[in-house]
Amino acid sequence: MDVRTLLLCWPEKNSDFAVQAIKKYTGTCFIYIGEPEGGETANEDFFKIINTKWRLRGQLSISADPASSDVEHDSVFVYGRRSSSGQDQNATDRSEPKKF
Repeated sequence: MDVRTLLLCWPEKNSDFAVQAIKKYTGTCFIYIGEPEGGETANEDFFKIINTKWRLRGQLSISADPASSDVEHDSVFVYGRRSSSGQDQNATDRSEPKKF
């Protein structure tokens, strides 16, 4: 079985890198580390793609520096790809995303 996971860490908001990476990625799972939609990482086009083609499977809030307020919204987000019918691929658990 071929298992791959794409990891995107704090992609720049003013860059198209995250959009290009997620468009070219063919796997069924990816991990995004950064701020949620509307934050300072990744751009609007990236979030449009993941909101329609991916399903949030889990989330872990993190802080690189607990004394800094700049990172209070950072999280590790785990996504599973949706099929063309909108269902999760390779997922048997349809429950709400897990908070770790």
